[in-house]
Amino acid sequence: MKKFLPYSILTIFLWFSANSFAQICETTSIESGLDQPSKIITCDFNGDGYEDIVYLNSNNYDLEWKKNNGSDTFGAATGLVGDAEITFLTSADLNNDGYDEIIITTSSTIYYIMYTGPGTIEFEDIYTIPVLYHIDAISTGDFNNDGYDGLVVGYSRTSTLHAIVDVIKNDELDLSLQEIYEGTIGTVSDLVIGDITGNNRNDIAMAGYNNFWFRNNGSGTFLPHTTISSASSDFGRIALHDYDNDDDIELVVLNNSGNLIAYGIDITGEGWLYDPINLLSGLPSEPVSFEHTSLDGKDVLYISSNTELIGLEHEGDTYTETTYCSEISIVGGTALFHKADGLIELIYTDNSSGTIEKINEPKTNNIEKFEFVNWKIYPNPTTDRIMLDGLEINEISHIQVLNNLGQITPVILNQDGTIELSDLPSGIYHLIVYSHSNSVSSRNFIKE
Repeated sequence: MKKFLPYSILTIFLWFSANSFAQICETTSIESGLDQPSKIITCDFNGDGYEDIVYLNSNNYDLEWKKNNGSDTFGAATGLVGDAEITFLTSADLNNDGYDEIIITTSSTIYYIMYTGPGTIEFEDIYTIPVLYHIDAISTGDFNNDGYDGLVVGYSRTSTLHAIVDVIKNDELDLSLQEIYEGTIGTVSDLVIGDITGNNRNDIAMAGYNNFWFRNNGSGTFLPHTTISSASSDFGRIALHDYDNDDDIELVVLNNSGNLIAYGIDITGEGWLYDPINLLSGLPSEPVSFEHTSLDGKDVLYISSNTELIGLEHEGDTYTETTYCSEISIVGGTALFHKADGLIELIYTDNSSGTIEKINEPKTNNIEKFEFVNWKIYPNPTTDRIMLDGLEINEISHIQVLNNLGQITPVILNQDGTIELSDLPSGIYHLIVYSHSNSVSSRNFIKE
C-alpha cells in the first residue's frame, strides 16, 4: 500500500474551462482538466460558514479542496494529501468548533485532516484496523450529544468471512473504542446513524448478509445487536426513514438486485417487524451513492448509478422515481451543495470527461436553511445562562431545549439573545431553534 504524502506547500491547480460529455440535463462545469475524479463531498472545511468542495482526483489518489469564495463560486483547487489510495471520504466536527474536519480512509487506516489556518493543515491518523482486515463502511455522528462527532467503522477479513463493527466515541477529543459486533457474516455493506428509538439519541444500523441495529443507551455506548433480517438477498445499501408516515422509523434497503424494500419497526411494541415490504424494483444494483435527504419539500432517497442521478421522491407511503440527469459518461461520486441562499445544487464528478459538474436546477430544502449555519452557543459549558451568537432574534419563532432523555425542558429566550438555565440540573442538552420560515437548526451544550 502506498503511503500518504501531505503537501508541504499547498499546490494550486489551474482552472480549465471545458464541457463534459453530453447528458440529458443542463450542467455547468465547476472544475475540469482532472484525471479520473471520483469521490466528492461538500463541507465547511475552513470555518467561514460556506460549504466547500472536497474531491478525489487521479483515480482516488489525490485529495483536493476547492474553497467557497463566499458567493457560491470557488477558487482554484488546493492539494491536501496525495499518493495513497483513498477508499472512503466523509466529514465530521471532531472538535465541536462548528465546522468540519475531513475524514479519509485507506483500506486499513482512518485519518482526519483539520484546517489550522491559511496554508496549513493538521493531518493525523485516528485508528488502524487489524492486519489482514479491510474497511468496508464508515459513518460519522454525535453519539453522546456533546457536540463532538464520533465514528462507526465496519471491517472484515475476506478469507474467513469475519466481520467487526467498532464505535469510536469522541468525548471532547478523548477517543475511546467500543466493539459492538463481531461475527462470521462476510462483509459490512453499509452503516447509517439515526434516531431509531425517537429519544434524541443516535443509534446505528448495519447492513450486510445480516442486517442489525444497535441501541444507544444514552451515554454514547451501545447495547448488543438486534437482528433485523438474515436474508442474503438484503445485502446492499440502507437508509433510516419513516416512509409510511406512522411516526416509527423503517429500515429501507436498496439490495444488490436493484430492489427497494423496507422493514417496519415498533420500538414500544413488537420491535422490528421481520416481513419486508417490497417498494420498487429495477433500480441501480450497485449504486455510486445512496442517501436520505430532503429536496423541494419532500423526503428523497438520492441514488446515482454509473450513468445517471435518480431521486426516489417520497409520496404517501411509497416512492416515485425521478431522473435528475442521465447519459453521463461515468459518475465517480455525487454530493449535495447547500448554497448561501438556501437552495441546493446536485454536483457530481464525471470520471470520463475529468470534470466536476453541477446540475443547473437548484432545489430547496425544507429542513434547514443556510441562515442558521454559522452560529454558536457560548459559554459552553455553562453554569447559569447561554448566549446565542450569530442569530437575529427577530428571525426566531421559538426554541426548544431537550435533555439527554429527549424530554422538553421549558426555557425562555430573552430579547438580548440569552437563555436562563440556572434552574436546570447538570447535564448535556440539545437546543433546537426554529425560524418564522420553518427553518430548523440545533446545537448541543453542557450545563455544569
